[in-house]
Amino acid sequence: MKKTFSISVIAIVAAILGALTLYVLFATGTISFRDGAASASHASLSNTKAAQERYHCPMHPEIIRDAPGACPICGMDLVPMKISEAEPNEDSTSPDAVHIEASMIQNLGVTTLTVTESEITKTLRLNGTIVIHPEKIAVINARTMGWIESIPRGTEGSRVYTGQTLASFYSPDLMAAEEDFIQALEINEESIVTSARKRLEVLGIPQSLVDSIQKSRKVWRTLPIQAPISGVVLKRFVVQGQNIMPGSDLYRIADLSHVWAVGIAYPDEARGLREGMEVTVSVQGLETTPRKGKIVFVSPTVDPVTKTTEIRVDIQNTRDLAYKPGMNADIRIHKILGHGIAIPSQAVIHTGERTLTIMALGNGAFAPRELTLGESLGDSVQVLQGLNAGDVVVTSAQFLIDSESNLKKAVRAFEKKGESHDSQNH
Repeated sequence: MKKTFSISVIAIVAAILGALTLYVLFATGTISFRDGAASASHASLSNTKAAQERYHCPMHPEIIRDAPGACPICGMDLVPMKISEAEPNEDSTSPDAVHIEASMIQNLGVTTLTVTESEITKTLRLNGTIVIHPEKIAVINARTMGWIESIPRGTEGSRVYTGQTLASFYSPDLMAAEEDFIQALEINEESIVTSARKRLEVLGIPQSLVDSIQKSRKVWRTLPIQAPISGVVLKRFVVQGQNIMPGSDLYRIADLSHVWAVGIAYPDEARGLREGMEVTVSVQGLETTPRKGKIVFVSPTVDPVTKTTEIRVDIQNTRDLAYKPGMNADIRIHKILGHGIAIPSQAVIHTGERTLTIMALGNGAFAPRELTLGESLGDSVQVLQGLNAGDVVVTSAQFLIDSESNLKKAVRAFEKKGESHDSQNH
């Protein structure tokens, strides 16, 4: 009985001393204890951190080692490569996401842009040439045999006006037709007068001149060759005293008040071009006074050699006809693409198979995202799919981040390969 009491006292004293010892260690911070799960989580985090520490070659990122050393390809020293894992959240759960410390982001010079929607327009610039409007060319020819009596005006390059006399023409056939018309007027038979009058018109005598003959009842020995339109004499085919045969061309006149700017568009430029689109045309030396016009023709075929599509733009010339046929033209077509998203071209990464941009997910997290692009807008590009308003994209250093993402994939593949080898060894 006495012995049992002594053992119990000793056990109680030992328990009290053990409890006091744990209390002192816990109070002084020598040890900390929350629960077994916290300790296990801490150990797992330490193991993960250690597993993430790798070394790679700056010149050959595919060379990854567990310890420092030299690159077997170029001999450069391997540098530490550490890809930290941020706390998972709904924005950074992408398997390709990487997390970069704030100081490293600043050192890399990472800049971002918040995506917005707006009206997207594109100015397409084409090379072209000023040409004569083919529907504004007039040719004067002879409808009967005769001779050129005189040429008072109408030299090549001169401007003429509608009804202006260019030359005088003598023809026995015309004189005979005039006499028949006067005789028909004397007979005063309507059908005969009408027939004689039509004969003069068929021979090319202007209606105003026929009216003058009817009024004066006199035969004109020579008849004037008048300009049918106002314009510029492109070509004069006759000289004074020249014998003219029926069907011979005498003058070619062009109205240059309206001209065409003919341009060529390559396949990526011709997409979406249609008649009626607004265009601005300028020529060298007149860039400050461009002319506005509209597309009047888009060729339905493509040149088999150059693979280009021809377009024609109708523009009104200046009063002094400064836009001369043969000049090189700068054609700018304004395409309205509608409401959408456009990002800087430098924010896009072309891998060959895919088109990517780097998304800034917040808290130092970045991840690549595949895009479907539309029209190129010069310094920017239209995005058809892949982005929404409010997304944040990286506009500089995105290639470094993309390389980091690829390194992360390589690390995962390396770790899986190591785990596979470990399982085989076991």
